[in-house]
Amino acid sequence: MSENRRSLITPEKMAFLKGEREPQQHNESKRHEPKNIEAKEDAVTVTYRLRPSIIRALRRVAFERKEQKIEPSAQQDIVNEAIEQWLERNK
Repeated sequence: MSENRRSLITPEKMAFLKGEREPQQHNESKRHEPKNIEAKEDAVTVTYRLRPSIIRALRRVAFERKEQKIEPSAQQDIVNEAIEQWLERNK
């Protein structure tokens, strides 16, 4: 039965398991980086509890902006921009 099943281990993975190949390094450029050019700081993970209505609205807006190719479209970038604006207004 196992002969009929397709193997989930690719030839590259098998070569690594046999010690014939070095593991592939994760591409750091794939990490989500803020698209805002001014945002040079690394992102820090923080957890906040938000109302479900805010989360639904954020997801909807992010999806719509991504479809229309309008920046910022990532939820993280939208939240960063909104908080920056609020902090600037409330100094």
